[in-house]
Amino acid sequence: MYDDGFVQDARRRGEKCVRGLLLAVGVLLAVCVALLVMRQQLAVSLLTLFAGAAILVWWDAVLLPHVMYARYLKDLKASLIKQTDGLYCGCDVGVAVRDGVRFHPLTLQDEEGIERLFYLDERFPLPSIAAGAAVTIEHSGQYVRDIRRQGGEEHGA
Repeated sequence: MYDDGFVQDARRRGEKCVRGLLLAVGVLLAVCVALLVMRQQLAVSLLTLFAGAAILVWWDAVLLPHVMYARYLKDLKASLIKQTDGLYCGCDVGVAVRDGVRFHPLTLQDEEGIERLFYLDERFPLPSIAAGAAVTIEHSGQYVRDIRRQGGEEHGA
């Protein structure tokens, strides 16, 4: 599921957001300098206030999700991967946010009959696996790295 192309694409999206922020800051800085030269102190103060608010909103709404997702991918790549076999119980279409990343909760009944909760990345499609099917989940902690029907057939992600 998480091949090098996927990781590179996520990195490019984050870099594009950073470039957009730097471009906006550069334009606002140029306008501030022009207004300072024209001695428009009130306009400079208002523009600085607006720019600070815009940067905070941009960081929180646009850039931070990319940073958190990049951290998740880095941790997932560096962590120990385990396999768990069991019966697939289902995947919730709702979204859960963990560590700033959006996931679909997925439930698996392991070989001991205990239901275990895992988290499937929202960027991947929901598994097209019937409830009660025998599956193998590769995971790091509670984060799903791959899910397959036992017998080798992947779910399509």
